[in-house]
Amino acid sequence: MDTLWNKVKPASDDNMIPLINIVFLLLIFFMVAGQMQQQLAAGLQLPVNADGQQSPATEYRVEMNAQQQLFLNGNEVSTEQMSLQLQSFNNQGDIQVFLHRQLSAQQIQPLLSLLRQLHITQITLISESEG
Repeated sequence: MDTLWNKVKPASDDNMIPLINIVFLLLIFFMVAGQMQQQLAAGLQLPVNADGQQSPATEYRVEMNAQQQLFLNGNEVSTEQMSLQLQSFNNQGDIQVFLHRQLSAQQIQPLLSLLRQLHITQITLISESEG
């Protein structure tokens, strides 16, 4: 006797395998291709920090590479351009300063003097965590 129950095929998950494969491939693609943090200026290597403390989010990122080129929020600027853009800062938050690890104190002094002239009192020196 041929009943309705004999004609119904049992549920199969075989059709889900290609979908699962595609989802995993997309996951791997976005993990490899996606940027999770903002990139530093070209060739900038941060000094190492053994503390591992995190800094709060800020409005301005000041970077100086080994050739003493200045970058403000990822864009290369001159000292005069940086001075003009930072005049409106008014100490509302914190300025993150990224310095190349090979820079000496004499080389970063002009940048720190500029920040002092603009009456910027809160800066955070960013370094890499050790390990």
